[in-house]
Amino acid sequence: MYTRTEEFKRKISEIRKGKHHSEETKKKQSLSNKGQIPWNKGKKNCYSKETLENMSNTHKKMICNNNSNRKGGSNTFLHDKARKYFFTGYCEICGKTNEQEKKYIGHGLSMHNTLIPKDYTVMNINAWMCVCQSCHQKIENPKGKQWRKRT
Repeated sequence: MYTRTEEFKRKISEIRKGKHHSEETKKKQSLSNKGQIPWNKGKKNCYSKETLENMSNTHKKMICNNNSNRKGGSNTFLHDKARKYFFTGYCEICGKTNEQEKKYIGHGLSMHNTLIPKDYTVMNINAWMCVCQSCHQKIENPKGKQWRKRT
């Protein structure tokens, strides 16, 4: 089996930099993929534990704050993870329950990262707290400044 050398890969990479496929080529590629069934459709447990761990680690690196690919993306994944581990079911400041918050605001309690500067990757009970929306706003904006929408 032929394997490409690192030098060959580097040269091809340099040649391709800054070049984009034409709209016609993109359309041809799209048409060629139509009707093809993905290799893993309907299959379960098709990845080994090692592969799943590698994919998980890669995903964690991609969502990390200092990753250049992130460009201001959200930390939803990390907030969900914190919610899974540290959710108390009540606001840790005012005591409002999750059910009360859902009834009042339409969604449940939020997870607030207490670290300064914020580090969403730290999964420690001291780094997260469960808060209602009004308390969350008071924490994030203690002086009560009104934020304007950009025009």
